[in-house]
Amino acid sequence: MIEGDGYVLFPGNCREVLADYPDGSFHSIVCDPPYGLDMAEWDKNIPEPAVWAEIFRVAAPGAFLLAFGHPRTWHRLACAIEDAGWNYFDTIGWIFGGGKPPSKNRLKPAWNPIVLGCKGLNTLQIEACRVGTRWPANIMHDGSPEVVGLFPDNAGQAAPLASRSADGPGRNCYGAFASTAEGFEPHDELGSAARFFYCAWASTAERGEGNGCETVKPLELMKYLVKLITPLGGCVLDPFMGSGTTGLAALAEGFTFVGIDNDSTNFEMAQKRLGVES
Repeated sequence: MIEGDGYVLFPGNCREVLADYPDGSFHSIVCDPPYGLDMAEWDKNIPEPAVWAEIFRVAAPGAFLLAFGHPRTWHRLACAIEDAGWNYFDTIGWIFGGGKPPSKNRLKPAWNPIVLGCKGLNTLQIEACRVGTRWPANIMHDGSPEVVGLFPDNAGQAAPLASRSADGPGRNCYGAFASTAEGFEPHDELGSAARFFYCAWASTAERGEGNGCETVKPLELMKYLVKLITPLGGCVLDPFMGSGTTGLAALAEGFTFVGIDNDSTNFEMAQKRLGVES
């Protein structure tokens, strides 16, 4: 076990580590578990329902869970999480322009599904995660030209819309529209894909020298996700910590963090990125 300012890191199997925690210890769970693609030893199997059940036990009532999946196998991840007792709240799509297919007979990967579960029912941290004045959406992206091009400016209208004809002098002829005076947002106010949260992929510098973790997510994305589901002063759990990006995000947003990983190389990299001497 490694302890630092606001965080604790554990090497080993998450079920074994979490067995020592009492019920309701964590306010949110943000993780990137194995995808079950069998392309590496660590990725052979999606965590079974018993693993998610133990995570459910140590989650506080109303706690949210965010778990990244792969387009080929996330249905099994979602079923395992739901079978463990989590309420399936939503699915978030993380869309990106980079990447290449693993072989010539495969489609280019362009998104990661993120399962959003809840222990019971609760509300998200909406106000902390608005994009401008807009409601947080279940689509996010990397800001690349390929993705921005999917969302044309002012889609569905012939010209920029700054007001409505119903707001003119005769608007009261048949009674005011309920949403006319307040809550109207011009369709072109924020541009196309700027209406959704976005940030670039993790750079080499952000990943850290020697970071061989294959699924490193950008820090700004993880900060946004952590903030979306964690109450003020909450403790974030990542039972599949990898190289520690969730921990960096949690600390940057003022939360405490507990991370677990059974891969010694990843564990050492997480210590390095969090500024711990191994």
